[in-house]
Amino acid sequence: MNAEHNSLERSASLLHGESSAIVAQILPWGINVELEGGLIGFLDNTKNPNWLADTPPQTVGDRLNVVILDDERSPVRVSALAADFSIAQEKHDRTDPAE
Repeated sequence: MNAEHNSLERSASLLHGESSAIVAQILPWGINVELEGGLIGFLDNTKNPNWLADTPPQTVGDRLNVVILDDERSPVRVSALAADFSIAQEKHDRTDPAE
């Protein structure tokens, strides 16, 4: 039961959380990134502002800020879109026990 409880706490703390990420691999459909703590994430092209704006893409080793959208998939799904950061902040504010 303890392991299950710890897994739920870990999951709750990741969802909608912001993280620094380092580009680890470029794929035709998105980017694999390494998040803080060594967790691997996936940034789909549709969640990448550079791809959407047709600006120069990130390269391996670049740093970017992301928000975790889905922490139950492997790798976790992340976004670098400003709109997703805003949504995550609103969800975090609504569930923050300190408020």
